[in-house]
Amino acid sequence: MLYEFVATTGAVAQTCHNLPGEVEALSMLKTGELLFGLHKASDTGIHAFDIESCSVTDSVLVETSYTDLTEFGNEKPLPIFEQINDNFSQFN
Repeated sequence: MLYEFVATTGAVAQTCHNLPGEVEALSMLKTGELLFGLHKASDTGIHAFDIESCSVTDSVLVETSYTDLTEFGNEKPLPIFEQINDNFSQFN
């Protein structure tokens, strides 16, 4: 489930209930979409999620020898992030 915090009221409410799995990494794109990866997924994909429609809007499979998103930071000099950035450049 995805919850949102409304700073002006202090309220926390469920926004979406259909994330495709256990989210392991989360960031916000300039478009307002969430950029995320999944924990223990069968692939090493990076996904964009639209909060308004509660749907995945884009996915990129990342070519890497690692099997878990948190291992990406072990690559030097982090070419994996260049690949991700190239694939999601349309959002920036």
